[in-house]
Amino acid sequence: MSLSTIFSVSFSLLLKQIDLDLAGLARAERCARCGGVLHAARYPRKLRGVPDRVAALFTRRESLCCAEHGCRGRTTPPSVVYQQRRLYFAASVMLISTFAGTARIHRAPRLQAIFGVDRRTLGRWHRWWRETFPQSVFFRAASGRFFPPLAAGDLPRSVLVRFAGPLVERLVCALLFLAPITTGSVALDRAEQWTEKIRRARLVTAR
Repeated sequence: MSLSTIFSVSFSLLLKQIDLDLAGLARAERCARCGGVLHAARYPRKLRGVPDRVAALFTRRESLCCAEHGCRGRTTPPSVVYQQRRLYFAASVMLISTFAGTARIHRAPRLQAIFGVDRRTLGRWHRWWRETFPQSVFFRAASGRFFPPLAAGDLPRSVLVRFAGPLVERLVCALLFLAPITTGSVALDRAEQWTEKIRRARLVTAR
């Protein structure tokens, strides 16, 4: 996949639509705390690791707020655009982390220049993929659904290669696979149900 593809407006709009679809599924299930109606309550988010024309499409993250007085609980759906609190485009994080392993981190000036990521940030991402993420409840449960299980020492590449199709489709599926961990206000099982529903609707299969 060329950089022009992930930096394209069409690819960005695809991911934006998936986030809207995930928000729609969350809204349909209503508030998990009280069952109340959920209203849109998007909040500002900056986005790095993409050209300005792409960043301009993502100035707010999809989020919902309960309409019931006395609850007003926030529900922030999973996302394929934002990865937890990171400011960088989730697709950029995935690809940079795949192609810039520790052995090559010091030789990644081109990646740093293109995505605006410094060496220390690359190092933090690498440690998260190889040390923090494999210890998570989500990874231990989700990895077992693949055969053979995902290789912790080869993340995030070991996620990308488990999906069929062109790289762009595999990237979208990998982002959907990881999306449940991008929110702290939705139970993992619910988030996984929503992301799996979106993935199946797009007829993309895992290996």
